[in-house]
Amino acid sequence: MTRPVHRDLTASLLAGLLALSGCGVGSPSAGGGGGGNVVVPPPPTSLDGTAVSDASTLVAAAGSDQGELAIMMVLKRAGFDLMNPDGTVALPGDLPHQGVAFEQGDLPILSRAMQQGPRITLDDLLASWSAFVPAATPAALAELQGRLRGKLVDGLLVSAASTDPVRQYWSHLIVALGRQSDEPYDLLDHAVPGTVSLDPMQVALLTYRYQADLWIAGQRAGKQLRLAPAGQGAPLAAVSGATPGPRPCTMSDTQQTVMDVTSLASSTFFGGLIDEVAKTIPAAETFGKFTAGANAVLTVVKMIWTFIAFDGKLELDAPMLVRTKTATAGETRTFSATFTYRTGNGQVANCIRPALNAAGIDFSLPQDGPIADARVDWEMFGTKAREAGKLPIVGFQKGQVQLGGRTDPAGLRQVIIEGGPQSPVIAANALPDYRAVNMMAKVALKDSKLWTDLQDAVGTALAGNPVSIMLSAVSETLLRMNTPLFSARRGFTVKDWTDLANAVIHVQSAESRSGTATAAGTGTETVSLDVDIYRKVPVGTKAIDIVLGTTGPGYGSVALTENYRMVLDYAGNNDRTEPCACVIGTDTILDQNTYHLGGSGDADSLMMIVVQPDGTFTLDVPIGSMVGTSRGIWATSGCGVPPVYTEPAVYDSVYLPPVTVTGQLDLSKASGDVTGRATLATSMTVPGTVGGIYSGGFSQLPISPVVTVDYAFSYTLTRIPYRMAPVSPPLASTAPRLVVPASTSWQPAPKLTSSQLRCAAPGGP
Repeated sequence: MTRPVHRDLTASLLAGLLALSGCGVGSPSAGGGGGGNVVVPPPPTSLDGTAVSDASTLVAAAGSDQGELAIMMVLKRAGFDLMNPDGTVALPGDLPHQGVAFEQGDLPILSRAMQQGPRITLDDLLASWSAFVPAATPAALAELQGRLRGKLVDGLLVSAASTDPVRQYWSHLIVALGRQSDEPYDLLDHAVPGTVSLDPMQVALLTYRYQADLWIAGQRAGKQLRLAPAGQGAPLAAVSGATPGPRPCTMSDTQQTVMDVTSLASSTFFGGLIDEVAKTIPAAETFGKFTAGANAVLTVVKMIWTFIAFDGKLELDAPMLVRTKTATAGETRTFSATFTYRTGNGQVANCIRPALNAAGIDFSLPQDGPIADARVDWEMFGTKAREAGKLPIVGFQKGQVQLGGRTDPAGLRQVIIEGGPQSPVIAANALPDYRAVNMMAKVALKDSKLWTDLQDAVGTALAGNPVSIMLSAVSETLLRMNTPLFSARRGFTVKDWTDLANAVIHVQSAESRSGTATAAGTGTETVSLDVDIYRKVPVGTKAIDIVLGTTGPGYGSVALTENYRMVLDYAGNNDRTEPCACVIGTDTILDQNTYHLGGSGDADSLMMIVVQPDGTFTLDVPIGSMVGTSRGIWATSGCGVPPVYTEPAVYDSVYLPPVTVTGQLDLSKASGDVTGRATLATSMTVPGTVGGIYSGGFSQLPISPVVTVDYAFSYTLTRIPYRMAPVSPPLASTAPRLVVPASTSWQPAPKLTSSQLRCAAPGGP
């Protein structure tokens, strides 16, 4: 459903008068945002759950169709309109509106950019925001940048505490993305350094609002936007929003993004920040500088994230690295990063070149091909040992160039990593400790021919039009930015080790099956499952307290820390022949399908034990679920249409059912230890929604993994005696009395020793 850009201005203006009554005429801080007399509140105790969840979704789905949908919903919840190319509203933002809009063409750009760059630092973003400020000394610009950083935090704090749900969501989402980044940081903390990296979604959400606030402040300063005195009911003279019409990829005119001037003017998010910028600009120039500056800000940041011609891939020669148990370095693995241009991408042609040409920049994109001789920096996250003072679990092999290496003529750069030595050494029968580590290869496009050509083009345009604020801002930003850094990212698993102290339960299962596809064709398919989980009670946790009554079962539970690695892989192909649908003849059809689910890392879980009156107990051991993707290819030859069809990736999950362990407690004792091993055969059905090599999903390969569960826990028994309700008169003294045996009193439980849990073969991996 679409609707015209222009809304009912009468209703909007009346609403704006109510919202704006009491605000100072021409004040760039009207409506708050950390400026003027606005009191900056303390940070919230917690972030909105929807914003936190959406931040996770944005990162996980980046680069996919689901990523574009996620961005669409985020923009809607943050109050931004989404515009069609014909100038109509494709999706209105939630109320109250921000007053500015994104383009539909921004969705694939942002989704792609979230997947693999660019990332720019907070100070670099502020530099691009303030690049239109009149020339000043480097020291003065650095001092201004520091003040702007504090005012940006003020604006986010005010919005985070706002009663406006849209404004609050906008702030909480930006902060949540920072807290979930590879190197977490808090944009609600005034001590946040200027070197933290912002992702494209943060840049977009912050910049669109800032440039709109800057533009509206310029309208006020130029008397283009005037407020009637409170109570007089005079109309609000406001410039209109964008006019309907083709909008291929708006980058150079803020007014084209303004959909509702009154909504925009009713609440300024960055008032304090704009106040700081205004101090450097003579009052007579404020309108022109602010309006042109807003256009420059929009052009610069959108130009940066629009470079989706970049394509980066990061590959690892094995899915997991096993760390040594000794004092020598462990296994090695090789990462290969390949960087190329994909300038044939439609969004590049549609957005970058026309927009930059409109700004006076004559810039030709390079041909498709590798990015050669570009600087590559490698960085790993999540490498610290669990205990303070111990060596990292994985690092770069000695002699490897971690920073400053260059891509070869094919755009390739490699690095070797190795498992860190142990100090102290690990016992032979230790439990595995799976750690999720992330590798990032950052390529500096500023060193590449594309970026230097762009700088030359800007310099040439600036020489021909030296008074252009927009070109000056672009030039200043290109010269001052340490970025843009684009990246390729990949997560991998390190198999570390831990001792058996406080170990409660260890689950292992493995299954691998191969077979021949049969559904009217020939082919093969394989499926394998590998599950390795251990759960531990936190250090210092007491024994499990099992509460028993005189009748019915007793119960006990304990919170556990879970460490796991689970992988399910499927691959199959099937050839068959079918009659053509519309012509005489037959098709030879090939179906291929691959399916990978997995996960590793840490989580929390709860273990519950149920004890019957005779002392038999059951222990339900949850296994959990795995998430992953499926990819299918369907090819046909003979009838010819379509010859090849590649299915989009399907995201799905598999839930592994829990296993139940049974045993016997000695109820004559007040406490004790339980150790044992259970071997259970289970069955598993892989969901057909992930595809399969032919219609109907997976073929004839059900998997029945054998699950081995080792368990060891300490317990105490607490008896709750049955007591009769008091009666009147009291019972006679000859009435039977319930005596609690002394043996049920609380007794300390002995600690477990490593030998009580048989979880790994000595010396095994």
